[in-house]
Amino acid sequence: MPYLLNFILVITYYFIITQIAPNKYKAKKKFVTLVCIHAVLFRALANPYNYVDTEVYAEAFCQISLWSFADVLNPLNFYAEWGQGYVILNWLLSKISTEPQFLFASLSVLSIVPVMWFYFKTSHSILFTIVIYLLYPMFYYMGFGVLRQHLATGFVLLSLYYVDKLKYSIPLALLALSFHISVVVFFPFYLWKRLNLNGRNISKSLFMVVVVCVVIRYLFENIMMSFTRYSHYLDSSSSENNIVPVFFLGSVVLMLWINNVYQHISERNESNIAGIILYGFAVSLIGIGMPGMGRTSLYFLYVFPSAITLLDKYSSNVMLIEIYKMGILCFVILLLLISYDSHPYAYSFFWERVTRTW
Repeated sequence: MPYLLNFILVITYYFIITQIAPNKYKAKKKFVTLVCIHAVLFRALANPYNYVDTEVYAEAFCQISLWSFADVLNPLNFYAEWGQGYVILNWLLSKISTEPQFLFASLSVLSIVPVMWFYFKTSHSILFTIVIYLLYPMFYYMGFGVLRQHLATGFVLLSLYYVDKLKYSIPLALLALSFHISVVVFFPFYLWKRLNLNGRNISKSLFMVVVVCVVIRYLFENIMMSFTRYSHYLDSSSSENNIVPVFFLGSVVLMLWINNVYQHISERNESNIAGIILYGFAVSLIGIGMPGMGRTSLYFLYVFPSAITLLDKYSSNVMLIEIYKMGILCFVILLLLISYDSHPYAYSFFWERVTRTW
């Protein structure tokens, strides 16, 4: 019930703000700011022990707080495979407070604010974008427990926004990589962009989709899987097949193409979004039937709610776009219901000290 109330409040914010704001830009800015504060507080005040892996992160935070700075920088320390940046961040935060809840609250800010800022800058239909972000279980919902990758995702989005300014983009991407090794799949996009693979030359782009599939699969199997923490994914008997990311990314690539959006994009950031969606589609294809690969699609899926809104700006086929968006929304709600049925997280505040209920 709290998750439903949370969503209803966000919808209410939108309709109130659009009525009182003097123009669309200020309404959008106020709406995103309010939703950001709401989303941060809702996650920061949650009892983290209802979610996957949070107990392990809390224990690690307490242990890292006892280390010296030399221990933190040691590439062979116990938590090094989590990412050196994540270990350093834990150590720095522990100098302010050693309460695990402080870690979770800080990560809430660091993982949500960049996402909201990115959506504010790139979405042409902010309500639709925010609704998809809140409802799709791999985004806000899973961010309660999958801490490191959602932290990394925020910085990947910042890196993407500044991808034309390498002096900003590359350090942000490297910072994201220091939080989660799977960010390695983002770096070939720099080459992809240099080759001008934005969908305008569809035959050239499709050829490179195949090339990227081969290269990324090699990176995944031989680099990321060399870390013992991740190597078990390839031997996993899980049935993860990555079909959902392929559907989402592939459908928006198709819609952008048949509506000639690739030919009409006028701004660099929009071209970058269209380009990374096509690149992300290539990456997601690799993961079909490959356990563990689904995680690498998360960075591109986060762009999906903004990419769809390019259709609002550039397509004249309003009915087709609305039908497509409604179909995506219904599918996202279905995935949320399925996810809740599998992991019925019961929201509670951290001071209630409620233990895991599933």
